[in-house]
Order: sequence, then C-alpha cells, then structure tokens
Amino acid sequence: MRPTCHASPAANLGKITGLASLLLLGFAGASAAQVNAVWQGTDNSYDNPSNWDLGGLPAAVPINDGTTDYDVFIGASSSVFFDVLGPSNEVQSLSLGTDSSFEVPSGLALNVVGELDANGVIRATGGTLTNTSPLSHFALNGGAARLFATNNGTVTLDGPAVYQYNRTGTEEILAARSGATLSLPTLTSITLNISSGWVKNIVANAGTVNLQNVTTIGAGAGANDGYLDLYYQAGGQINLASLQHINPQAGNNQDAVRFFFQDSDTYNVPASTAVNTDFRLSAGATLDLPNLTEFSGVGF
Repeated sequence: MRPTCHASPAANLGKITGLASLLLLGFAGASAAQVNAVWQGTDNSYDNPSNWDLGGLPAAVPINDGTTDYDVFIGASSSVFFDVLGPSNEVQSLSLGTDSSFEVPSGLALNVVGELDANGVIRATGGTLTNTSPLSHFALNGGAARLFATNNGTVTLDGPAVYQYNRTGTEEILAARSGATLSLPTLTSITLNISSGWVKNIVANAGTVNLQNVTTIGAGAGANDGYLDLYYQAGGQINLASLQHINPQAGNNQDAVRFFFQDSDTYNVPASTAVNTDFRLSAGATLDLPNLTEFSGVGF
C-alpha cells in the first residue's frame, strides 16, 4: 500500500495566498491601453459616443476606466459641452484647438491627468476642471487660450509657468465671476502682444483669480498702443501676492497695464517695481503698495 500524504490546512492556505499574490502582481504590472479620441461632433455633447473617432475601435465616450486611458483631441472651431455624469471623471490628456470651446457645467467635473494643451476657450460654468500635470501648457507662442469660471465653478491648472497671448481684438482672457475660482498657482509670468488700441481684460467679479506666483506682467515684442486691464469688482480679488514687475514694452502707452479697483475695499499689490502703470481707485478704495521702490506710470 502506498503511503498517503495529507497536506495541512495551513499548507493549503499558503498555496492559495501565494497564487493570489502572483495574480495581484500580474494585475499591478498591466498598463492601461492608450487610445486617441478625436472629436467628430455633429452636436456638442461629449457624452455622445457617435461624436468620437477612436481609430476604428467600437464607439465609446472617452473617459479613463482603468483599462483604457484616452488622449482627447478637439480640433479648431469646435464647441464641446462636457455632460458626463459623475464627480471624478478623468482623461489622460486634452488638446483643444484654436477658437474651440470646452465647457464643464454645474455639478460635473473633469480631471486631465497628463498634458493639457489649450489653445481655445475653457469654461467652468459651475463645474470643475483640473489639471495638475507639470506637462501642461495652456499658452504658447501664438497662444490663444482663454479661461473662465462662473457660478461657483473652478478651473485649476498647475502646470504652466508662462502665459503668452497673441490674438487680436478686444476681449476678456481670464475671468472669475459669481463665487467662482480661476487658479493658476504655478504661473510666474504674463506676456501679451497687444496692438492697435486693443484691450485685454483680466476680471474678478465676485470671484477669485489666483495668480499668486506671478512676478512679472508685461507686453511682449511688437506691442503698441494696446492695454491690459485688470478689474476688481463686486468683492472680487486677483491674487498677485508675488508680483514685482509691471513692464510694458518700451515705447508703449504709459498706462499700458491698468488696474481698476471698483469697490470701497483695501487692495494689496506688493510690487517692488511698477513701470508704466495706471492705478484707478473708486471712491473709498485703499491701495497698499508696501514694497514699491519705483513708479513711472500715469498716476492714481
């Protein structure tokens, strides 16, 4: 008679645990498939699978799902309304073409995990759009990115260091209204090419524009007779806690960068050097410039 060997329960448990560990390691080593999603929209609904070309793959809405990560491409002059339900939607990257718009409405949210290349308009009309990737660049040479947050919406972009804007005409470029927050905490410089009497506006109207690390605001090469106007309205605040230099192009208007403080509040712009600047205060407003060492603008 052959001897009989009985494995103990502890030994069996060890085998099961070892197998489970191998399976978990296998899953951990697997990476999500990377898929390009190209906007082909016949309407403006992001949540409509027929609006996307996934390179021959079955129709789907491009939202990361753990097995597939999507790089989203929206071409020039497109209008996209983000209507995917849920508080934690993500895509791997988002590219927004010139003169296109991308809107996130109230109650909805999108996080761009990797690169955000925005050359159009981003609006958070009560919703939330975030991107904390160091790869993001929402403004480049030839850039046309404009960012707006309204109705308690939030736009937070942590990647870019420089905002360059070169479009012609008079228009708002950054704005937060009605309890909204537009936050660009890693931005260090704003450079604008403004000419022919055009005006670009940064507006905080009962909202907050966070430019906390911007040290320099100025006009770039070729600027002539244009203006950058910053408006503080209805309790709104533009956070310029690190601002040191306001330097329009040599030969430009003396007041090429103008600040409009339109409430009877106390404002703080801790500039160490203010060149070619115009500060305009409403009745009862107070402006604190604790580190000012030079002023050659139009006046107060």
